[in-house]
Amino acid sequence: MTDSESNVKVKLDICDLVVNSLTFVSFHHAPFLYLLVPSLCHCERSVAIFLLHCISMKTYYVYILSNYKRNVLYVGVTNDLLRRIWQHKQGVIDGFTKKYQVKFLIYYESTSDPTSAITREKQIKSWSRASKEKLILSMNPEKKDLYPLLFETV
Repeated sequence: MTDSESNVKVKLDICDLVVNSLTFVSFHHAPFLYLLVPSLCHCERSVAIFLLHCISMKTYYVYILSNYKRNVLYVGVTNDLLRRIWQHKQGVIDGFTKKYQVKFLIYYESTSDPTSAITREKQIKSWSRASKEKLILSMNPEKKDLYPLLFETV
């Protein structure tokens, strides 16, 4: 495949992504979109610029997971809550959550500042179990799995 053919394929792949899939665009697409914006048609260019704007306004999440019996808690931070909770649910990542089957999202909060998210995660991790429970109950009194509700807000 020549460089020209490769560029056309990448361009078509990105255009397909831009036009058909607005929901799951991540940072690794951003450099390609910046390069392609001038060469896209008007409609595609508008969508690409919108996506670049969304990418630049990243949201960071602090979340708390629990197991089925709700007797184990895990506090984490991510920039992609849907992906991260899916990973926990599927047991994709080895470690504490996989070992203790901690895969139910029972609390989350968001911020646009990554430093604030990390600071908040550390703050919550340092709290007593009772304080964490109080925080969880303030948002989710029944401790239901909030993961399905995330799809309603997408």
